Amino acid sequence: MKIRSQEVTSKVSAVSAIKEVREMMVQIQRSFTKKGNFVVEGRDIGTVVFPDAKYKFYLQADYDIRAKRRLADFEKINEAKNINEIKEDLETRDKYDSTRKLSPLKKPVDAIIIDTTLCSFEEQVNQILKHIEK
Repeated sequence: MKIRSQEVTSKVSAVSAIKEVREMMVQIQRSFTKKGNFVVEGRDIGTVVFPDAKYKFYLQADYDIRAKRRLADFEKINEAKNINEIKEDLETRDKYDSTRKLSPLKKPVDAIIIDTTLCSFEEQVNQILKHIEK
């Protein structure tokens, strides 16, 4: 099963809202980084998992662009999906994740916001590297 498949992504929010699952995942995520520097991505990484991280970036993009990117992800793994459904799913998940009690989606107060709406992946990486190199 592919981690970016619709079957997986449609269940992530509900599963991650289970306290015991979230606590175990935080322990696992922290254990992976004990032996060095890592780039970690997730909805509560900078607020819950690694609140003391040296660098925190909050990436945001327009829903239409996010939906196009997800559609491209689904096409790569041969999953057909309607772009309007994808956009609606993204909006629903963001609302659910940002209002849940356990590990809600929110921007860490000390994170650098990067709007990726008009950026290629390479441009996103370059923006992040510029902040780190300062």
